[in-house]
Amino acid sequence: MKTRLAIISDLDRLNMIQYEAANRIKETGSTQWATVLLGEEKANLKKQVEQGHVWVIEENETILGLLYLYDTPNTWDRMLWENQELIPGACYLHKLALSNEAVGKGVADEFLHQTMTYVHNNNQVICLDCMAQKEMLSKLYERVGFEFIASVPVTNDEFNKELFNLYRFP
Repeated sequence: MKTRLAIISDLDRLNMIQYEAANRIKETGSTQWATVLLGEEKANLKKQVEQGHVWVIEENETILGLLYLYDTPNTWDRMLWENQELIPGACYLHKLALSNEAVGKGVADEFLHQTMTYVHNNNQVICLDCMAQKEMLSKLYERVGFEFIASVPVTNDEFNKELFNLYRFP
């Protein structure tokens, strides 16, 4: 498996993978990623691909997953990390998504390991968050080497005092 930057011709596959991931999230009873199911993420995904923020993992030229990797914190990141040290040059990882056929096969671990190596080789740090109730994600991030930093409560239009776990590597 190898990682690379996404290109525009990947968009159909990337939209499908995000849709599959959003459906799996919905099946757990969560409304997180509901905008993906409504088709509202497509324009943002295209914009992020054009700006070089979307990475893919593929095997035999089949894309198995994607993630967004920003080189600056967005509004969400600044809100979550406001009481933590914002590290200059840190990358912010969002929207890790796998295709249905990649789930449970170690693809997420490999994807994160390759991303961590890339970022580390560029003398950077990765910051990420996930809902605290998503124990599977927390276990994944800790298993591959991310350090748990804090749990932060979020209350906004989408979340009512929901806890988010913050992680950093290295």
